[in-house]
This record gives sequence, C-alpha cells and structure tokens, in this order.
Amino acid sequence: MVRDAATDIVAYWTAAAPQVFDGKLRPLRGGLYSVDPGAAATGQSVPCLPDPSTVAGDVFYCPTADAIVYDRTYLARLAEQYSNLDVALTLAHEFGHALQGRFPTGGTKSITEETQADCYAGTWAAWAAGGNAAHVAFRAADLDRTLGDYVWEMGDPVGTDPNHRDAHGSVFDRVSALQEGFLDGPGSCATDFPDSRPFVSMAFTATSEVGKGNLAFAGAVSQGAMLLQQFWTTQFANAGKTFTAPVVAVQPAECARTLLIALCPDGHTIGLGPVAPLSTNHDRFGDFSTVTALGVGYAEYVQGQGGLASGPAARICSTGAFSASLFSRSPAVLSPGDLDEAVRFLLLAGADNPVVDTGGLTAWDRLDAFRTGVLDGLTRCA
Repeated sequence: MVRDAATDIVAYWTAAAPQVFDGKLRPLRGGLYSVDPGAAATGQSVPCLPDPSTVAGDVFYCPTADAIVYDRTYLARLAEQYSNLDVALTLAHEFGHALQGRFPTGGTKSITEETQADCYAGTWAAWAAGGNAAHVAFRAADLDRTLGDYVWEMGDPVGTDPNHRDAHGSVFDRVSALQEGFLDGPGSCATDFPDSRPFVSMAFTATSEVGKGNLAFAGAVSQGAMLLQQFWTTQFANAGKTFTAPVVAVQPAECARTLLIALCPDGHTIGLGPVAPLSTNHDRFGDFSTVTALGVGYAEYVQGQGGLASGPAARICSTGAFSASLFSRSPAVLSPGDLDEAVRFLLLAGADNPVVDTGGLTAWDRLDAFRTGVLDGLTRCA
C-alpha cells in the first residue's frame, strides 16, 4: 500500500514540479523507511531518531536523510479505522515537506509548513481522483472516508498556540488547507502559505482556560440566538432592509417537526427539542456545535425572508460567515477549538442526521461550504 501510494505521489510531482516550481523534482535520497516500534531492535539505525521506538504513532519527513520515516503499525491502524486512502494522503502530506526542502515557497513557521503540506496533499488527491493514478483508486466519493482521519486525529490539541514551534494547525486550519489544494491546485499551495496567512488556532487565555470556554446547553442556545439575531440584523441593514427576527424556543407547543432544530409550521418560530438528544450532541461535540446547528436552522428562516440564497449549502456557508464575524468581537466570543467543534458536527451531519437539515450534501461539501463562509464571507454563499 505504501509502495503503491509513494509511486503515484512521485509520478504526480515529477510531472507537476516543472510547471509549479519551474524546477525538476529530485528523488528522495533516503527513500521510505518502515519501522515497527514494538519489534525494532535496540540500537537499530533510524533516520533522525536516536531510538526507533520513538516513531510510535508517527510519520515524518527527515530532512537530513531526505527520507520519509513511518510507523507501519500506525499506518495499518489508519487503513483499518478509516481507509487505505488515509495512508496515501498521510504520505502525500509528508512528501509535501520534501517539496518544501526542494522548492521553498512558503513561510517558515511550523503551522505554515504543516498546512502547506496539507495543501500539497490535497492537490495530489485531486489528481488521483481524476483517474490519473496508476495504483491508487481515489474517487471523489472516497473523500468523505478520508476526512475522518483529518478531523479526528490530525488537529492540534485545543488551545495550542499557533506560534508554537511544533504547531500543525487546528482541525479547521488543516481541513481548509487540504480542500484548498484539492479545489484550487498546486499553484495556490505554492503562493498562498506565507507566515502572514491567517489561522483560526488560538491559545487559551486565563479566562478561556476556565471550563475550556464551554457553555452549558441552555447558555449556548440563548447566546447563539442573540448573536445570530445581531448578525442577521446587520446583514439586512447593510442591504437597506429590516430584519424581523424569529422566535427561538426550546420544545415549543404546537410545533410539529421531524428534526431537532427546524422551522415550525407558523413560519416565525425555530423550535428545538426534545432536549435530551440535543444535550447529548452538545456534550459530545462542544458548545459551538450547538450554536452551529442552530445557525443552520436559523438560516432556513432567513432564506424565507429573502436574505439568503436557497439550498442547504447556502445555509451552512452563512453559518460559517456568522462564525467568522465572532472573531473580531471584544470581549471574545469564540473560544479555542470552537470552529473544530463545528467541523466535527458537520462531518457527521449527513442527510439522515436527526438534528438539522443539511440536504443531501456530502461531508466534503458540507465542510467546504462552511470553510467558504468563514474565509470568504457571506457574499460567496450565493
């Protein structure tokens, strides 16, 4: 699996490098180095490591040896738990670091280098999904399977300082970079990752460290409803219109719904409930997942008021734009990890989810719509 993926990755960059970097790709001098940390012999020589056991659960590029070193038991787990394609995508990311050593085009901060490597991996995935790979069958329908690895395993721990020497980026940062590469191509990866690139990773402050910034369910609903009303009032005012806010009610009477968050038949009430399953989701994903779900449901009302293009992608995109609007607020509204909570909820909020209407969009398209709203604003949600 590793051999086949590496062959296809090298084939892609051999053809792409002269066009993207105006230079010929040099092969990896040290190749690929496989380690089983549990069975490695004491004193065995491993590039960049004094002890082979320290590669456990890791894959990395060693610049001094110009080699990619990997724990093969870790890659086997990724293949079993997510998909074979996650192995290929992990190797494509590490090869991105080899490209940085050959063609330095981005910043020098760790978070910038890591997300640029994610972007490079995304460009390879798009090439493979186009049927160009000789060994790896990577179809567009497989994208949802690969996202699980990125969303659940690849983001930094919540509260990691984006300027930390080993920062890799939040879940949102990394998925965004991967999708940028897939959709915009390698030229974007080469030019769009300076150290000034904005990231949503945030370190904890003395205030946000308390309780990790998480509100209880009732507080998330009340604050979310207030912030959504303020956001949409502003958007309507900017368009020269008046916004009449809906009523957000938990378990309202006479509100027949098939979803836990949806517009009631009266057309002006957004009903939530029953509380128990919503609280379970809240506890599983975090407070901003609740606000995100409410934002998607709220956007359905806004569509009825003529303030947003139709369709589920526009609703999710507008929730991303709303989320971005909270970054500049003082005192702070968003806590470290909030956007990652939104991403995790949206990853699993497929067509059969019981919480809120996301239409028939794939997980990839849901996250892309949210990313578009966060990074490009409400005007792109059309």
